[in-house]
Amino acid sequence: MRRVLLAFVLLSLAGCDSLGTDIVALDDVLVVDLVAESPTSPPVLGFVTEGIPGCATPIAYETRVASDVLTVEVEGLEITRGPTCLALIPSSFTVALPSTRYGGPLTVDVRHRGETDRYTVEFGGEGPVLVPVHTSVTRPGPRSLP
Repeated sequence: MRRVLLAFVLLSLAGCDSLGTDIVALDDVLVVDLVAESPTSPPVLGFVTEGIPGCATPIAYETRVASDVLTVEVEGLEITRGPTCLALIPSSFTVALPSTRYGGPLTVDVRHRGETDRYTVEFGGEGPVLVPVHTSVTRPGPRSLP
């Protein structure tokens, strides 16, 4: 897999500024699966190989496409979790997600340390926001965010 600098990220901090969020430093790889709910075509996301605006340390990622799942592995990243959204740090990035192109909502599976949380992507005035689906896709029962 080719390694590139991440100039577009899936999420923004829209809606997270007043939620009392926690910042969690990741010491291993955070895997984000983008699942387009379409029986015919996988999602196609565009990433550019440029530096990150306002960020001193480059963030590297790899992509893999299999069936209708695009897996993005992000290293050296921090995340912010709140009761209604999850956002990547830094927050100055946006990406066009093909939710309407495939006729259904886009779901995002975030895997970290053996656990997977599922989110749906909603679009507001500030950009895409992840809204948690309150059931884990790897273990039964609801998952509460910190």
